[in-house]
Amino acid sequence: MLSPCKKLKLLRKAADPPITIRALAEALGMPPSSYAFYEDMNRFKKNYLPIELSRKLATVLMRHNIDPADVFILAGLTTYEAETEISAIKNQPVPIQFVQMNIALPDETLLTDMFENLLSSIDMKNSKKEIAHLLAKRLPDGLSKAANKVSKL
Repeated sequence: MLSPCKKLKLLRKAADPPITIRALAEALGMPPSSYAFYEDMNRFKKNYLPIELSRKLATVLMRHNIDPADVFILAGLTTYEAETEISAIKNQPVPIQFVQMNIALPDETLLTDMFENLLSSIDMKNSKKEIAHLLAKRLPDGLSKAANKVSKL
């Protein structure tokens, strides 16, 4: 029988689009070393993954075409329990991020600098979807920094 560590690694590698340990850890809101712990059978010795981690994993991996039931098996859930968890995940409202920005957009040069800085912090070997996701997460901060440059002019 495969350990939950090996199964988890296989699920991550089967993700479509592919997802790295670093990207998955970021999506889960944890450091890469903390996530890697669960894929390392020399360190993670339990028979099942923690349910809270499994919920987060199922939510993220579902967007990468991994059946959430396969994740909940790693938490030791029965089929009925897994179906209940999957239903709860699918019924979660999509998080909305409200941002109020009273800024004058910078000129083309400052916007170019902003995008160069955003792109320089991203591994361009990632899939287009992963790159787009990271840019979407970092855009508000990038605009804020560009706006600060405008206000100092």
